[in-house]
Amino acid sequence: MRAVWDGASRGTAGRVGPAPVQPGGPPLLFGGTGRAAVRRTVSMGAGWIAGGGGAAMFEQGAGQVRAAWDEAGRPGAPRLAALGYFALGPDASTAASDYLHDYYGFLGDYAAQVVAGALTEEDAVRQAIAQFTDAGCDELILFPCSTAADQLSRLADVARSSAWGGCASSRPGRTPAKRPAPGAYRGSFRRSRHQSGFA
Repeated sequence: MRAVWDGASRGTAGRVGPAPVQPGGPPLLFGGTGRAAVRRTVSMGAGWIAGGGGAAMFEQGAGQVRAAWDEAGRPGAPRLAALGYFALGPDASTAASDYLHDYYGFLGDYAAQVVAGALTEEDAVRQAIAQFTDAGCDELILFPCSTAADQLSRLADVARSSAWGGCASSRPGRTPAKRPAPGAYRGSFRRSRHQSGFA
């Protein structure tokens, strides 16, 4: 991948795509909690992302990454991010349950655990933001479980009143290719050394 970004020829196609804006390509965040994932993060990444599981799970994984980062002599600190799901409003619980059971149905009983972790009340969102902040999370990415157009404005209102605060805007989100995203945008909270606010 980095060879492609550096302009190396690939088979008969020659150079693939335009050169990245950033020298060396975009910064990579790696996920996973196994030893191999931590090694990849330290050797090739700019940081690590937790794939759900709450602030306690994030804190445990982030601690492993920080320790490995320091042991490897990497300068600075890894960028640490986490993701989760939310739905707000009168039908929030139903929207989260319907979407997540459908999306994760192939995982059987595990789908119910994902549903249980969805943030469906404003206080739950505030609490999650505070917990991830305390755990040292640099960016918390929340994906909407509803296609309702008011979801981002609801989330932005909560963000303004939370520890992360900041201004409200929206930007395209990314979800796995299995099915279209339930909403066109995601809420992303950043703090401290990278950027503060709601994006």
